[in-house]
Amino acid sequence: MKKEIIATCDGMIDETIKEIQRLVRIKSVRDVENAEPGKPFGRGVDNALNEFIEMAKEVGLETYKDVDGMYAYAEIGPKEGKLFGILGHVDVVPENDLEQWTEAAPYSADIVDEKIIGRGSLDDKGPVVINLMAIKALLKTGYEFKSRVRFIIGGAEETTWECIEKYREEQEIPEISYSPDSNFPLINAEKTVFQWDGEAKNTYDFTVESNGAYNAVADNVIYTGKNIELITKELDRLGYKYKSTGETIQVLGLSTHAKDSYKGQNAITRLSEAMFAAGVHSVATDFLAKFVGETKYAELIFGEKLEEEVSGVLAFNVGKISIKDGIEKIGFDSRIPVLLNEEKIMQKYKDFLNENGLEVTYEDIMEKLYVPVDAPLVSTLLRVYEDVTGKQNVKPLSSGGGTYARAWDNCVAFGMVFQEEKMIDKMHQANECLEIKFIKPALEIYALAIHEIDQQ
Repeated sequence: MKKEIIATCDGMIDETIKEIQRLVRIKSVRDVENAEPGKPFGRGVDNALNEFIEMAKEVGLETYKDVDGMYAYAEIGPKEGKLFGILGHVDVVPENDLEQWTEAAPYSADIVDEKIIGRGSLDDKGPVVINLMAIKALLKTGYEFKSRVRFIIGGAEETTWECIEKYREEQEIPEISYSPDSNFPLINAEKTVFQWDGEAKNTYDFTVESNGAYNAVADNVIYTGKNIELITKELDRLGYKYKSTGETIQVLGLSTHAKDSYKGQNAITRLSEAMFAAGVHSVATDFLAKFVGETKYAELIFGEKLEEEVSGVLAFNVGKISIKDGIEKIGFDSRIPVLLNEEKIMQKYKDFLNENGLEVTYEDIMEKLYVPVDAPLVSTLLRVYEDVTGKQNVKPLSSGGGTYARAWDNCVAFGMVFQEEKMIDKMHQANECLEIKFIKPALEIYALAIHEIDQQ
């Protein structure tokens, strides 16, 4: 059966590429300002949910869409079977500065240098489609499912998770699950994710605006107001990239996922440093200049770099800022290692902001995840990964990412980034892509994993 499944998968690569392109071409950035009844995250996310439903129907799955439009699911298998979940999402982070998309437009899904270019190609539309095609491959072999395999697809994974929370309230929770939204071989430990706003009420003769996301390093921010020449002089001295019209300054950085914020270049903190040096002050930008700057791990807040042996170092990110209309607000994100005391760390953040003139006006917490190495789910998925890749004695990984694997018990993040093979990982960055050469092994791994779990 294994050889037949692999042979079937290998004959579906071109079809899989086209289906990935089909979903990536839909711009599905959260747009609550233009929400409609049944479309709480805007038309783009709703269009993507509808397209996934149509794709699942074409494969032969039964589908359901939440009446409020927050999530959808599609399943196959006997009604009396155990429920096995595959959790994914079709919303994407904003494309940000279009000029940084040098290989192709963010929703073109063009193939350039054997890569599908597009926002969501890797996070998470591509992996979701590959899993759907894995089901199709199994069906092509004549396989009959013993379990109910259910795709659970959300529309707000990149932001507030109302989608999965509503699913939990209304629907059956799977006995066993994975989310293809991280790295291979698999992630069995995810750090606590803490996101919050620091706010002050003050009026200035300038505005600062960045429309980024908590979970992405800000790659651009715009300053409008006086003192343009002074600020640009400091940006030049610091060696930071920017564009100026004489009336505005757009500071440029390098975006990356907040879990890997140390890899990025934060435009917001860079502008804040230049403003501070130029004598242009606000509570928010002064805070960032004095206590963040080019540091990566909140060392100036805690007095040291915090880390532990299981899940590594504490990550810290400034994702967005707004200074206008008498309100200044910063959006923060931190990934807290699983063996550290998250309550003490979160309280330290809040106390430190309060001491420096910023009130915490919003906070959201995603609890850490840990599934033991000897759990049947973990051992099964690791065995399949070893069978396909030829690797031996592979170990699970930890992550700072906040995937749907946290949604309920007995769930892990399973692929699809082949980290050891140096697969290009530009999640949340310009030129996000999915290298075509990795579709084949991923399709084989997912098809065999679904088969193995279904057989248990």
